[in-house]
Amino acid sequence: MTSYCFLDRFPVEILHILFNYIPIPELYYNLYNVSDYINAILIHYSISLINLKSFLQYHVDFICHHIKPDQIISLKLFDDIDNNGQSELFFSHFHIEQFTQLQSLTLINIENTFLEFILPNLNRLNHLRSFSFDTTEDYRMINKDYRLRFTQSTSILLNTCTNLLSQLKQLTLYNVQEMTLKSLSCLHHLKISECSTTELKRICSEIPQLKSFNACLQGDPIYIKDLSSLSNLTWLILKIDVFKNQFLSMNFIEEFLPNLFQLKHFEFQANYGDDFDDGKRWEKLTKSLITFNFKFKLRYLFESLNSFRTSFWLEEKHWFVVYNNGDLYTIPRFVPIQLNINIPLSIMSNSSNHTIFYENITKLIVSTEIFNENHYFPNVKILKMNCLVSIEKLSHIINLNEVKHLILSSQNSVRMFLLILPVMPLFNELTITGYLVPVLIQELQNNIIKQIRILNLRFCYFEKESISKTLCHIFPCIEYLNVSLINSTEDIVFFTKQLKYLLNASFGMNSLFKKDKNKNCQELQMSIDKKYTCQIVHSLNYNTLSFVHIWNTEHFEGMARICLFDLLPIELLQMIFSYFLAHEIFLSFIDVSDYVNATLLSYAAYQLDLKLIEKSQLNSFFYCIRPEQIISLTLSHDNDTSHLSIYFLSIFRLEQFIRLRSITFIDIKYELIESIFNNLHKLSQLRSLSFDIENIKYKYEIFNIDFPAKLNQLNSFLFSVFVQILPHLKRVHLNNGDLLKSISLPHLHHLKLKKCSLNQLEAIFQHTPQLKSLDVCLRFENQFSQIVLSSVQLIRLNLTIENYSVSINQLEQLLLNLPYLKHFEVNANGRNLADGQQWQILTRNLITFNFKFNTNLDLNERTLHSFRTPYWLEEKHWFVAYQNNCLFTVSRIASIHMIISSSTYVYTTAPNITYVNESITKLTIEAIPTQNQIRYTHIEILNLQCSISHEELISIIDLRQVKHLFILSLVDLLKLMPFEQLLPRICKLTILNDLTMDMIKQIRYYQFEQIRELDISLNYENKNYIMKKIVYVFPFIERISYRNYLHSIQDMFRFIYGFEHLRSTYFYTYLIFPNIARNIYRNPEFPIDISWQFVEDNDFLYHIFSSSNCRQINRSIKVSVRLTFTIEILICRHLFIIFRCCNQLKIFIGYNN
Repeated sequence: MTSYCFLDRFPVEILHILFNYIPIPELYYNLYNVSDYINAILIHYSISLINLKSFLQYHVDFICHHIKPDQIISLKLFDDIDNNGQSELFFSHFHIEQFTQLQSLTLINIENTFLEFILPNLNRLNHLRSFSFDTTEDYRMINKDYRLRFTQSTSILLNTCTNLLSQLKQLTLYNVQEMTLKSLSCLHHLKISECSTTELKRICSEIPQLKSFNACLQGDPIYIKDLSSLSNLTWLILKIDVFKNQFLSMNFIEEFLPNLFQLKHFEFQANYGDDFDDGKRWEKLTKSLITFNFKFKLRYLFESLNSFRTSFWLEEKHWFVVYNNGDLYTIPRFVPIQLNINIPLSIMSNSSNHTIFYENITKLIVSTEIFNENHYFPNVKILKMNCLVSIEKLSHIINLNEVKHLILSSQNSVRMFLLILPVMPLFNELTITGYLVPVLIQELQNNIIKQIRILNLRFCYFEKESISKTLCHIFPCIEYLNVSLINSTEDIVFFTKQLKYLLNASFGMNSLFKKDKNKNCQELQMSIDKKYTCQIVHSLNYNTLSFVHIWNTEHFEGMARICLFDLLPIELLQMIFSYFLAHEIFLSFIDVSDYVNATLLSYAAYQLDLKLIEKSQLNSFFYCIRPEQIISLTLSHDNDTSHLSIYFLSIFRLEQFIRLRSITFIDIKYELIESIFNNLHKLSQLRSLSFDIENIKYKYEIFNIDFPAKLNQLNSFLFSVFVQILPHLKRVHLNNGDLLKSISLPHLHHLKLKKCSLNQLEAIFQHTPQLKSLDVCLRFENQFSQIVLSSVQLIRLNLTIENYSVSINQLEQLLLNLPYLKHFEVNANGRNLADGQQWQILTRNLITFNFKFNTNLDLNERTLHSFRTPYWLEEKHWFVAYQNNCLFTVSRIASIHMIISSSTYVYTTAPNITYVNESITKLTIEAIPTQNQIRYTHIEILNLQCSISHEELISIIDLRQVKHLFILSLVDLLKLMPFEQLLPRICKLTILNDLTMDMIKQIRYYQFEQIRELDISLNYENKNYIMKKIVYVFPFIERISYRNYLHSIQDMFRFIYGFEHLRSTYFYTYLIFPNIARNIYRNPEFPIDISWQFVEDNDFLYHIFSSSNCRQINRSIKVSVRLTFTIEILICRHLFIIFRCCNQLKIFIGYNN
């Protein structure tokens, strides 16, 4: 088993959706032991349905070894001549009472011997709400005493399962004779396979609460009018079998149907009747129905189908009707999936388009070579040939490319086998009657047919061993063999030896095995290969036959896994794709299968975020995607991804993204703004824009010009662009509201502003009549501002208030002017905000309410009393907590960063302190609390501001979740040994104090291979020795930050020497390097671009980017470097330099004497 696979990237909920579409055997064959994560999900997955009718013996055996009975929600047990023995095998592993979560149970054709131990134990299934107990028509034809058997079983059910019957919501029975119905007090859905009209009268009287009723009625039609009493029916299915010496007429239907006022779905079948071909009468009865289906056998079609050709049938309802061979029926519901062409086909329809009829035929029986070639059946999967027809003629009426199963039933049809084989590429199953086997063998002679994987032989006596031997030679790749009648066990042994690919085989025999079944089974097991398991079944339902089942148990271990995604419809695959970004989709799904690749190429809703993608991924990604497939695009020019966006824009023009709906700009470069924004108006489907004007990067040379003038020029340009594009957008995210205050935004639904004054926001509200969602950081101009914002559309508000102490009265004024607000989130400072009673009055109409209030007051447990009323705890389920002068809701905004000390205590209204714990992902420990309440289980960032043993740490934190660790001293790592076991997910380390010689000496023999990012400061006097040892202690560093002050560029290179996996490094400096471009090495072979970014006030971020294509520079200067790199300088209180090398290169640094 592997520990990880790409499916591990999927959340549990998505995997459950996938599992629901995949047959249970395929699911477990292909996913069990793929990874620990998948196994854990499979173990707890609630299996919606186990249907033994669709299982073979080897499916049942495998599944029973891999599932637990309490996983199964719905179970169908089905035994017939083609599916016998599965129930016996299934219950050799389980008892019915073990299915503790079972909600639905279906028993069809189950023998009384099994029913005797199933039915009495049904009362133990407390969750069972649906029960079906029935027989099929084939079963009733073979077993003439089926009514007696059913009555006996029903008696057991009534005597032992009274509690079960009283809690059922859905029930299916063959009949309800002699059954008390009043106990079915919760029943909503009833299906009866054989129901007299006398029983119908009783049902209508004793179960009036029924919402759906499905019955096959027999008796006097006069009692049908009793259906009127089932006034709650929304779904009615009636089949009227035989009414002696009577014909059913429309008058009977008109007596009850108009009285079922809630009925929405009606299905009706009748053998014979009058007036049923009158579409106008049906139109009056069915106006309020959503679905209406019927099938009538008519003696004569008195009316033409014109009454079914009105706009009501064809345009309003889209109900289509067909008349064929005396049957009048709606399609596609009653299109026969099997059609016998024995006479020229004649079809009348209320629609000129007959394709619905033809498309639903999946089994076609050809009994004549004379047929109308205007008929064409595109979806035939099973083809039965009763005569000889030319391939050319056959291909005119059938799409032979879809045929999978061929049935040969005549000598003439056998002769066309070799001719038809090449034109049916999916053909893999052959069924042939036994007496035709010699004819087939003679026809095929020395041919070897590897295409056939399933072989069904009907009533085939192998009188000569040569016949079975020849069959194995002709069909060597058989995986599934079914022989309905075989001579002896010697033939069975022979087949298992000759067919090396055999997975499952079933053989019918006479009653030879009726006695001493176990002994016979053991003898047969010893005769066949040990890789096979055998089962002998003697069914009371089929008295003349016993059945032998054999299956390969070793097949599962060496079986090649199929691509499960090939089993999913394209729509579901595309739904899965919508949960992932474009690069994640390609990383996970590319080359999984040809089907998935084709889906990737046709998918037209990619969301591409260049901030999160690697250059190596980008190259392969561009070969597979077209601009018109992208609906969301994020362009980023931040420290790590600026080159990707430039590369991206050099390949594609923005106007090529014709289906783009959303675009986001992060740290965009100044020189690109005009070319990008001038083309935004060409994106006709654009509905969302995110852009922060304060994070624009400027060229280095601009540093010496008048920056405010440049900024004003930029604002003017952006305003001209925004006036053109913003009126069409539904979602906007900007840095501030200044540019929006005079622009009309008639379609805007969602607005997010990083900062906004109250005056600007009031102006914006005047221009956004459709605004439904607002996320804003509000800044007040003075201390006496009133928040007067009015909107009848706003339903969601996320409000942060800065530089102002707000009162609850001001927030009350705001809420009173937002009558339709349903979701409110507020983060503010204030004094009188901890008033649960006042908030209760203000928030009654809200669905969600979250807050974080910072206060200078020292609150306590009594502060929370007003938040403990039934309104907060029971009606709304809103829980509040107080800690470190902060009052907050714990449902969502609980402080993700908590600082704890010896006196820390959390007060909360939540029923359990773990509610608070679930939202905390960052923890700073100044000291261990004397009264610790919480064990923090979701901490990803841990800051240890004190010395603490790992035993104490484990008692309050689940260290397995920590990714970033802060420690005071490098030596503190020794307290956390064994490091990899204690912190398995750690990848980033920050050491708060300077590294010294003493620390290095204590830890110099240890290695911490998990650490990929390192943040340190070091003793400058011993920097060379310390850095040499740091390279050994942390050998896989990709990013390193030095909080030391850089004295020279030479020091910068000295600090990165030896880190073979390094991608970027950061330095502080007191110095400005005016000739930094020259010092780094400026020449035509190694061009350098210098840019800077205005941050805030007088803060600037400088960028020096090499645009060379990773050329090797070997000239001797102060430092010799072989790399492509970027250097950034932040000028604020100190200078900050970032050095980043290409991911695929190593750094080679040497010094000249």
